[in-house]
Amino acid sequence: MKKSILNLGTKLSKTDQKKINGGFGFGDFFIGSGCRSNRTCESLLESVVSNGVNPLNTRCFQCTTEFGQQGVELRIFG
Repeated sequence: MKKSILNLGTKLSKTDQKKINGGFGFGDFFIGSGCRSNRTCESLLESVVSNGVNPLNTRCFQCTTEFGQQGVELRIFG
């Protein structure tokens, strides 16, 4: 059973994956910081850059926390 499932379809190239995922242009995936109401985009960016993350691969997004507060989420694209 496992072998028959694993043989379905074909492996997609990065170009094909971007077409399906919408192609952010930053990479195929991202790591998000979670929505933070007590931090600014600049402070989140400073934290990840000090740990070696390329600032060109990061973006801040407005979000709403689980408690309904406005905040920011830093996403690192890979």
